[in-house]
Amino acid sequence: AAGGKIASITLPEYRQTIKKDSDAIHTISPSENNQALGTYFSNPELAELSKAEYVLSDKGPTKVFSAQRGTVSIRKEYSRGTTPFSLTSTITIESKDSKKDLGYLMIPVGGNNLVHDINVPIQSWEVVWDQNDKVSRVTVDSIEANEVHQGNTRWLAFGNRYFATTIVNKSETNPDVVVGSEGVFKGGYFRFPIRLKEGKNSATYQIDIYSGPKITEQLESVPGMKALIDYGMFSSLAFYLLKMLQFFYHYVHNYGVAMIILTIAVRLALYPLSLKSYRSMKAMQKLTPQIQTLKEKYKDDVKRQQQEQMALFKAHGVNPMGGCLPMLVQLPVFVALYAVLGNSIELFHAPFFGWVHDLSTKDPFYVYPVLMGVAMLIQQKMTPSVGMDPV
Repeated sequence: AAGGKIASITLPEYRQTIKKDSDAIHTISPSENNQALGTYFSNPELAELSKAEYVLSDKGPTKVFSAQRGTVSIRKEYSRGTTPFSLTSTITIESKDSKKDLGYLMIPVGGNNLVHDINVPIQSWEVVWDQNDKVSRVTVDSIEANEVHQGNTRWLAFGNRYFATTIVNKSETNPDVVVGSEGVFKGGYFRFPIRLKEGKNSATYQIDIYSGPKITEQLESVPGMKALIDYGMFSSLAFYLLKMLQFFYHYVHNYGVAMIILTIAVRLALYPLSLKSYRSMKAMQKLTPQIQTLKEKYKDDVKRQQQEQMALFKAHGVNPMGGCLPMLVQLPVFVALYAVLGNSIELFHAPFFGWVHDLSTKDPFYVYPVLMGVAMLIQQKMTPSVGMDPV
């Protein structure tokens, strides 16, 4: 096998489109990811090992590939991981000469001629990595020259909104993360230093590979990798909302209906805050004539005007911020809910009713956006106006 690498990973249960004859999703393919999960070397003397013909020996569930060039040999072992869509790989490099510094071992993830299309979930390609307990991400359109990121590295991933290939560091040696491009290839790679210890003639590196859908339960098996799903700054809240969505789906077996129930549940939970906001707005509306009188009376003394207004608010028990603060408290919930509905694999190719066969894409006839616009107009008419000066 050339390079002794994983050349293709196919997910037959997931399709490119909702058509029955659509091609299966490939997280790794020779055409789009020909360099991904390979082993490359900065030392020119080892460069041939990247594309050499490896000999395969079968050790039951573990597949072993090996190759040798000059005084250096490499051995790769692959076995199934403990969770679905995962593999474990061990790479051993052995040298028979006296050299202790053999440069770097590089293991990339990425793709060829790919762009970040925010409107197409399976083409929103990005590189994500966890270093020093902080998750960073960059879209392929933003990748230019190679950038080296150093620190305590846990994992590196390349994928789109719903699928990703991730390499997880399980070695004692800590790798750098390099994000960049090489010709048509854009992505990132682990960069392990190959330093043979005194009295040793080999170095071993172990990684876990996860290549599949971004299912929360699967990602949770690796510390911090749940953040591979981009739920934004309110991700902690988003994961709770996802659990609720899955709970409702368990009973109604339709994610569209589950979304409606979840939205209603969220609105009901936040109703006390909404009610408080509306009451405050109504109270402010009643005070509008008196506020206008104060503005006319003290139009040449802004400071006195503000003092009198605050006294008026206090006398009537009205908080001028009472209409805004409850709405601001609700904002994180709705931002998190929007993130869940836009980034959860559960909605990928999930049908609703009628003409809507995929909840992860737009309504093909724009019926629901129009209905939403009408609903917003009705809601605006039902919402009491503050009645204050537009400024």
